[in-house]
Amino acid sequence: MSESSNRHLAAHLRSAEQVLSHYSGEEPFPLYLRSFFRSNPKFGSRDRRVVSSLCYDSFRLGGSLADVPLRERIVAGHFLCATDPAALVESERPEWLPSIGMGLDARLERLSSFFPGFDPNDIFPLADELSEDIDRNAFIRSHLIQPDLFIRLRPRNAQAVRKAIGDSDIPHRFIGPFSVALPNGTDTSSFGVADKDFVVQDLSSQRTADFMPEPSLLPDRPRIWDACAGSGGKSILANDRYVNARLLVTDAREGILLNLKERFRKAGIRGYDADRIDLTKPVSRKVESIPRGVDLVVADVPCSGSGTWSRAPWEMRHVDRGVIGEYRSRQEAIMARIFHSVAPGGFLIYITCSAYRSENEGMVEYIESQSGLRVQRQSVLKGYLEKSDTMFVALFTSRA
Repeated sequence: MSESSNRHLAAHLRSAEQVLSHYSGEEPFPLYLRSFFRSNPKFGSRDRRVVSSLCYDSFRLGGSLADVPLRERIVAGHFLCATDPAALVESERPEWLPSIGMGLDARLERLSSFFPGFDPNDIFPLADELSEDIDRNAFIRSHLIQPDLFIRLRPRNAQAVRKAIGDSDIPHRFIGPFSVALPNGTDTSSFGVADKDFVVQDLSSQRTADFMPEPSLLPDRPRIWDACAGSGGKSILANDRYVNARLLVTDAREGILLNLKERFRKAGIRGYDADRIDLTKPVSRKVESIPRGVDLVVADVPCSGSGTWSRAPWEMRHVDRGVIGEYRSRQEAIMARIFHSVAPGGFLIYITCSAYRSENEGMVEYIESQSGLRVQRQSVLKGYLEKSDTMFVALFTSRA
């Protein structure tokens, strides 16, 4: 390896150390990193890419190797996560690379031989709390891999977008007629207009539509309430599935609703109502705004987000059982306000992007015990097997 290459590697490592040593966790890491690079314009595009990758690789170690020096942790993370870690590791720890091209299991074994305290099970926090249907070993290892970017083609424009993707030189994988997997960070602007022609939406999030009742089971113009609408992805999904739906979207955050309205404008969704409702609050003057007689309630509730931490590995740093308990309490408060909105013969779909049982199967038990609704289907959506998010979804009905 040339002296110049060694200097560049050392500089990238020092920069990654600087970034990570000053990151407090008070804001999402991508925002902090963007601010850091804006304040240090000396970094070129390749430098930014390499430093970012080193930081993310370090985060992917989760709770493991917590006590080793930061520089060593960065190199270890890169050794496990990078497609080709040879150059950096050879410059720092050549004894880790007796051969090139070793698989993940071999890398894990080699790291364990140099750090006797290293245990892959420590990567993901509170792994003993995972939903029972999750393969713990496969799930934990998935956090060492960068997930893909997924888009959902909207039915009306799907053929044109598929052609644009097929004609491009961008690596892609079609999944059924409407889903596409792309490398993370892909510029999708050449495929069409976002939200109008396609929606950037994780594969598991798209698959929640498989749990929505068949349109034939709802009235011709069903009332659908997206109770925790967020950015509106599930609302657009429901609108595409139920073309004559009367849609109500609510969220506790005014700014989120403003962004959602702009997104709906681009998506061509006009006939809907939007309202600000904080469903975690006790019944108050807002009670008259809680709808009744809804044919389908979509409750994609606030949660730990633990099923998305392969995308946001910095989130694994500070998690304890109290955090899970706090989210569980919020979920119970929200669902207690939603139960009575379901029309006779109607449906409720409960969704989280959590991998923890308490927020998933535990909440199914709570809903059934408190509401009179009965679960028809429930499942962990195992995104960890497909480089996507892991989610949970359950469909309830008020039908006898």
